[in-house]
Amino acid sequence: MSKKNLGDLLIEYNLITQSDLTEALNIQHQGNKKRIGEILVELGKVTEEDIQYLISKQLDIPFIFLRDIKLDNDLIKKFSRDFLVNNRIIPLYETADLLSVATNDPFNSEAINKLKEFTGKDISVSACSSKDILQKLKSLQNVFLGEINEVIENLLKKLTKTSFYRLDFIFRGKLTINIFGTFTMQTYTEIDPGNITVEDIFKYFENLEHGFFYENFNYDSGFLIQIYPVIETKDISFINEFGIYPDKFPIFTDTKYAGNLPVFQSDYPVPGYAYISFKKYSEFKDAINVIDNLHEKLPENYLACTKCKICSGSKCDECNNLGYTFEVKNG
Repeated sequence: MSKKNLGDLLIEYNLITQSDLTEALNIQHQGNKKRIGEILVELGKVTEEDIQYLISKQLDIPFIFLRDIKLDNDLIKKFSRDFLVNNRIIPLYETADLLSVATNDPFNSEAINKLKEFTGKDISVSACSSKDILQKLKSLQNVFLGEINEVIENLLKKLTKTSFYRLDFIFRGKLTINIFGTFTMQTYTEIDPGNITVEDIFKYFENLEHGFFYENFNYDSGFLIQIYPVIETKDISFINEFGIYPDKFPIFTDTKYAGNLPVFQSDYPVPGYAYISFKKYSEFKDAINVIDNLHEKLPENYLACTKCKICSGSKCDECNNLGYTFEVKNG
């Protein structure tokens, strides 16, 4: 390791002057907790790449450009995207006892120790600019979400013309996807996508043309998201079919909504406007209730689900691997 500090190296490489260094040190001595390199970058004296290159010299570690390296996507998705982004770290490769990473802050011992604890391996560190790391992580967004997106896309296709209208995403180390509606709940699948967030799930549904209603609950060990996708709009009086919502706008509702429709959240109905009640049955004149909240006789021509006669609910090709078939019945 070089005995010279970063400021001396910057002067030696003619990247700054002694006056530049003195100015940065004065700012630091005034209570600024940032490292001297960060201050010099903010003052416009050097670039971040200059700093990272000199830090690599100072610590005798490699300085790399990610464009020159073929990354292992399967390795990257083992780690939380938030952790990688927040700490400006990206995994490069691993062996049986070593994980090699690039970071803009080789002095971040807390993050490096977390990697060591998580993998049980020694950590080899290379220097890299934060811009390079963030751009690469952004380009790899689908690496983190690809499996989830594929599962959700296939599920939405299967649920068309069924009476399931809600998707539950439960994450506790693994992700369980349940489908819910018309007095029935079915576990659709369980996958292990690595560390994911509520925002990762939302990212898929943000592509829906009409948006989605939702509730989310955070726990110490994970989260639960309930999503009601809006696939099309038409004149309805109760919710009993996947992705169908009324065409009378604006609408008020007792749950959250994300999308471009004129939908507003309200704990109570607003006279003169349609009101979608997800949480409990509403007797309001213009209320639209989910069928599972109806207490009295079921409405005319509701879509009922019954266990598949072929597989008895265990899922088969005949029922599109949902475990149920659907037919219109009178209440």
